[in-house]
Amino acid sequence: MTLKDIAAKLGVSPATVSLCLNHRDTDPRYCIKPEKAKRIRAYARECGYIPDAAAVNLRSSQKQPPVGILFNDTHGFERRLQPLHDAIALLEEHSREYLVISYHVGRMHKALELLRSQRVTEVVTLGYLEEPCPIRQQNAVAAMTPLEKKFWEENLEDWRRIEKLLESMTVYAPYYRFPRPVGGGIQHGLIRMGNDIAQFERTVLRRIIDQGLGPVVIARWSGQEELFVPELIPSREYIAEPGPEPNRCEAGRLLGHRLAEFRKKHFFRTVFYGNDIIASGIMTGLIESGLRVPEDVGVLGFGNDDLCPCMRVPLSSFDSGTAGNAVKAVRAIVEHKAIQDEVHSDFQYFERESFRFK
Repeated sequence: MTLKDIAAKLGVSPATVSLCLNHRDTDPRYCIKPEKAKRIRAYARECGYIPDAAAVNLRSSQKQPPVGILFNDTHGFERRLQPLHDAIALLEEHSREYLVISYHVGRMHKALELLRSQRVTEVVTLGYLEEPCPIRQQNAVAAMTPLEKKFWEENLEDWRRIEKLLESMTVYAPYYRFPRPVGGGIQHGLIRMGNDIAQFERTVLRRIIDQGLGPVVIARWSGQEELFVPELIPSREYIAEPGPEPNRCEAGRLLGHRLAEFRKKHFFRTVFYGNDIIASGIMTGLIESGLRVPEDVGVLGFGNDDLCPCMRVPLSSFDSGTAGNAVKAVRAIVEHKAIQDEVHSDFQYFERESFRFK
């Protein structure tokens, strides 16, 4: 149902319908009777008519364009809820419209194209963002399966198209994975706010081992865990991956059972997993298998999700600072203030019962 369809059905002009639906019928210049305006609005509601927001925005030259909020649909969405809540609260405080869109990794340019079609020029991403670097990652690329190589090539093409879009857009990345690519990466339109996950992993592993709390089973999450073997990880067997279960709590629980069996042959003292929900499931699986947390096995998570203090054993975890960076990004947008195009944030550690440094 279009505006013209409503006009034809009611025997009035499209201009009259437009004035009534935009509540401009009371303007004495148009001489529209109240009962006619009421009848037009009632009929539009019955037909489920929805105005074209993009067209309204285009007609309103005084109106600020909406702010785009992007998040990818990979595992770990729960850690984006707090940044999403904080970003939206700040936008609403400043009466600024926003559009929230999900995208699949390797298809970010599609989401940006959709936002650009809505006149959006400033975007905040809440998922992790990592620019591909063919030079630094050439060894990994050489070892890829045909399917992995196809995904890698799609990712490169995705970033090529993103770079083109950023000629007229600005993307704030509160969870950017440093370091930047060799050569500097995208040179315009990308505000990088984040930390170096691989260096962080290495630092935490070293601290755990130096305090006699190793060996450590670690998640495959930075993509560089194989580089820590055998310096910080005894072998690749100590790099754990959950099964394909869509429920991450259950995936972690089953992984906990597998790790309990693995420990009978290959001793470990700590599990350091890059997702709090899966880490919680791991604790449950270990306890159901007869192990004590943290007396037998310490469990350390990442994300500092809201549920960490309420888990079966309160979970020790790291916070990457994404929520704070998201607020900084939105504040820069709504207050029209420039910020540095590269912001390095610190990890904050929250120690609870599941793991304690000495």
